Parts: sequence; structure tokens; C-alpha cells
Amino acid sequence: MPAHFTPLSADDTDIWAQIAIEYLASRGVDFSLYNFFISKGCKTPSEVKWHKRVICPCYRNGKLIFYQGRDLTGKSKLKYMNESSIHSNSVVLYGYDELLAKKESPLFITEGIYDAISLNGVALIGNELSQRKIDVINTSVRKKVYIPDLCKTGLSPALAAIRAGWSLALPEFGGCKDVNEAILKYGSFYVNMAIGKSICSGFEAKIRATQLCTGK
Repeated sequence: MPAHFTPLSADDTDIWAQIAIEYLASRGVDFSLYNFFISKGCKTPSEVKWHKRVICPCYRNGKLIFYQGRDLTGKSKLKYMNESSIHSNSVVLYGYDELLAKKESPLFITEGIYDAISLNGVALIGNELSQRKIDVINTSVRKKVYIPDLCKTGLSPALAAIRAGWSLALPEFGGCKDVNEAILKYGSFYVNMAIGKSICSGFEAKIRATQLCTGK
């Protein structure tokens, strides 16, 4: 972790720490339950690069493998900025610990980190579901349920999940394109019920994904 990254704290008087906490609250995330950071200082190129972003790290076996910074200004052309601390050929996922969890409940897989946080699931960190990511996620013994974003870019990973033998959850969230957005609008109880009722697989999942993943 870069030395200028500071754990997010409610006691921090830094204006961007407070903005970061407010942003996470707007996403329905209790920052105190997770490891979020902000960058302090504006002298070195790295400090400037990560300043005014809330930073979410990803770990595997207790080791940092990746971190993502989300712009807090609303002005940056690059909303999300990523950095990996492992070889470029390695698989990066958010929520590796969930792969090892001994639970009877399904393993929910999403595109975005905040969606995965909402469901205690695993995030692809993007809309690419490669064979290598499939192989890693398949190390979990739990039933895999992929929840695509309901937009055009969500269709490709949804079809890849079907080919991998996974189920899909395709709840119609009344215009919301992803899990986190729906939870903020309708609440977690409703969203979890909707997800459970919408799980499908095989040909049915393919037809429904093709119909629903059509938005912008």
C-alpha cells in the first residue's frame, strides 16, 4: 500500500475523508466495516494521482493484490482508477474470502465492488468474465449465481456465466441497472427477495438475459 494512503476514519478532519465517508453512505456502505483509504498529500505524482478519491483495496490470502480509487469530485474523466500489485496475468477479484466460506447460501457474483459488498459476494471488477476468473471462482463449492448489470455491457459476461454452468439472477429492478442502485431505492430486504425469486439457468437464463440486458 502506498505510504500516502491513510485508512478512512470518522475522526479524520481532512475534508476529503469526510466527503469519502458521505459518498460511501450514499452507496449504502458503512465504511467502518471495510478497509477504505484516502490519499494524503499533493506533492508526488502518485499523491496527486490518487488524491480526491475513495480507495478500496482487494486482498487474497491476507495480501494486497489490487486497489481501486473512485473519483469524489464528479469532474474527473476517469471515474475509476485501478492499480494492481501482482503480475498482470494473475486473476483480480474482490471478495476472495467468500470463495472459501462454508455457507449453504449461493455465491453471488457481480460486476462492481459496491454490488458485491451489498451481497457479501464476489466482484469481477469490470464486465469481463474470462475463463481464468471462472476457474478461480469455481474453486468455491457453493452454487454460483451471477447477477449482471442490466445494460448492454452486462450481456457478454452473463452469457459467459451460463456457458460456465452457473445460474443467473435477473430481477427487474424498475429501471435500476445494478444491485447497489436497487438497494438504495427499494431496500436490501426487497432486493434480496427479488434476487432469490429470479434465479434461473440454461436456456431460460439466456433468453431472459438477452431481453433484459438491453439498456444503455
